[in-house]
Amino acid sequence: MGESKLAALFLTILAAGTAMLVTMVALLVQFLDGVGQAEVWRSIVVALAGAGMGLAVIGIVHLSLIASRRTAHARRELRIANWTHAWCAVAAGAEAPAVRGSDREVAAEGAALVLQDMKGEGAERIRLALLAGGTVTADLALATRGLLSQVGISTAALERLAWIAVPEALPLFEVAAGSSSDRVSRAALLGAMRVLAEQRNPDEVGATVIGAIEEHVRATRDPEGARPFLTAVMLAADDNLGWLCRELLAGGASDTVRVAALDAIGRSQRPEAGEIATVALLGGSQGEVRAAALRTLARVGFVPPVAAAAVVAAASDENRAVRVQAAYALVGAGEDVALPALWTGLADEAWEVRRACADALQGYGRAGEELLRRAAAQHSDRFARDVSL
Repeated sequence: MGESKLAALFLTILAAGTAMLVTMVALLVQFLDGVGQAEVWRSIVVALAGAGMGLAVIGIVHLSLIASRRTAHARRELRIANWTHAWCAVAAGAEAPAVRGSDREVAAEGAALVLQDMKGEGAERIRLALLAGGTVTADLALATRGLLSQVGISTAALERLAWIAVPEALPLFEVAAGSSSDRVSRAALLGAMRVLAEQRNPDEVGATVIGAIEEHVRATRDPEGARPFLTAVMLAADDNLGWLCRELLAGGASDTVRVAALDAIGRSQRPEAGEIATVALLGGSQGEVRAAALRTLARVGFVPPVAAAAVVAAASDENRAVRVQAAYALVGAGEDVALPALWTGLADEAWEVRRACADALQGYGRAGEELLRRAAAQHSDRFARDVSL
């Protein structure tokens, strides 16, 4: 609700409350003066009528403000819809419309909606039109001005820029990624990833994007809690995700960032996912990073021969999470490598590992199922027999 409308509602409530107070004071004076019963009842009726009228006035004013706000919202949505159609036409090759100063916000909102699901030449035409018309410049100024104070309209401008994703906004994204506001920092990181996705040569913007990731992790109160978002937002890098993961794994990124990168490339199912995970696994990774590399190999469903020995070794790692992920990764290894390691893993001291080995044997095919039945009947470890049933 706008400040002027809120002030009007406050003054109406104040006036109605004052009228009710005066009426009640007058009634109290009549009681103290000892007037007759008829006059007292008449005063009560007047007081209740005044209270009712005051409440009615408050209700009417409040409803009128709600109706006004809904009307304004509907009008704005219609303007955004009109600009959405206009930008779709621009993407198809039409001439870019002129954007008046009063229409810049809704024009940017419409463009952001279109660009969420569009890329390629059509998306580039829209971005060029927004730059030429001054819409991007206006949102950059608005977002920069309110960055420290985290004003709502400035945050909205930053979110629009994140979907529009022009390289001119990258310096702003890098700074905003370190904001204490989750909404601001996440929008900035999304924008940086979307800009990276549009680059034919990611090296041109890569340093800034990696800087934004580092700023985001450094500013967050719970780096481990931020990992799922990091994984999801890295997927927005699209065709440049492989480049980003290699850079993060080769550099001095934190374990949180490296795990997020491996999970992102694994979820993407991109052709280079197995190679990136293998490099991470053979590069001496430990703990959560090693588990993430194995998890990626499990998602890919194939263990390169060069990594088979490392996966078998991980099946006896001191870290429980690593052993669990190694069991699932072994499904993609050859029988002579996977089945003996999974047989041994059925007797692991940790129930989670035993369960993972049993699940892996079930997913291995006929050879795995036969080995699981044999373990249920013949395995020397009673826990292995139990989990194999």
